[in-house]
Amino acid sequence: MRLINKLKVWGGYIMASLVIVSCSGTAADGEATLTLKASKSSIDANGRDNVTFTVTSSGLDVTKEAEVRCVTTGQVVTEKGFTTSEPKTYIFEASYGDLVSEQVSVSANEVKQSEFVRKVCLMEFTSISCTFCPEGYRRIEPVLEQYPEQLYLLSMHPEYYSGTADPLGIPQTTELEKTFKIGSYPYTLLDMREPADAYSKNVREALQRSFDEYPAHCGVAVSSVFNESERKAQVTVKLHSEKETDYRIAVYVVEDDIISRQLDKGDWRDDYPHHKVARSIVDGNVNGEKLGKVLAGEEAMKTWDISLDQSWNIDNLYIYALAIDEDGTVNNMNACLVKNGDSGYAKVNDND
Repeated sequence: MRLINKLKVWGGYIMASLVIVSCSGTAADGEATLTLKASKSSIDANGRDNVTFTVTSSGLDVTKEAEVRCVTTGQVVTEKGFTTSEPKTYIFEASYGDLVSEQVSVSANEVKQSEFVRKVCLMEFTSISCTFCPEGYRRIEPVLEQYPEQLYLLSMHPEYYSGTADPLGIPQTTELEKTFKIGSYPYTLLDMREPADAYSKNVREALQRSFDEYPAHCGVAVSSVFNESERKAQVTVKLHSEKETDYRIAVYVVEDDIISRQLDKGDWRDDYPHHKVARSIVDGNVNGEKLGKVLAGEEAMKTWDISLDQSWNIDNLYIYALAIDEDGTVNNMNACLVKNGDSGYAKVNDND
């Protein structure tokens, strides 16, 4: 608060009066107010989860001009928001000119180990006419063999590559290429978040970062009931969340061990085995279908009826269910056989 002296002339005498000007964001006799609003009331104290702020003055957005400060630490908060690794309650306030907002508190919660096994999706961008792609796969194969229950290959073929049609291609591959600015093959992408060089140890390094820096906060269970006469599968995906957040579910039909042509070191091969090839994305959406907000400790479920192409080998078909976080990355996943497969929640304690 600040006090302003005003002088009035009344009956020949000079009178001094005190006018109180509000700087706390509270309206006083129609004067301007300042309001600070946090994007959420709690974050995980993991050094990555962040809260951002909006500042309004009498309804006008002044976020860019205002200063938001963490009163607890003295830190000025940038437009990227506030993150911390120390669990406790933090107090924030905003200032704009002579105005100061009321304080807002945000809780930073201690991060506990997830009860769910972290499963990582390794997207491999490849094509039958990519002469270096077989060598790229040979270099990531040892990593796949090292983590058979935690690292899942998903081979994405484009419909065309270098002017050559790819019979294993799907249109969504090109969409992903544009999103992640993929310029050449082979290319590998972990959890729709981080590129991993198939020709170096970066795949292992990126995988370890996924385990260390992006722990699971949900578990995924997937099952499939196959109707042979109709050649359809009824797929059910369940998601159990450990935090309140919005999820999307992307469901892929994946075929393994497709024997087809492949350019390998300059020579065409007719007997090349193509592994874990994405045959289709249910509903065609690489970002998944909305599951909505799931509260901590709650389970959500969604079911799809999927028609299967006659050319696909039913015995080698899998369903991949990717749980996509609100930031657009894969937080966890699971897979099962199309032919009456059932993969329940994978829990850490189950491996003891």
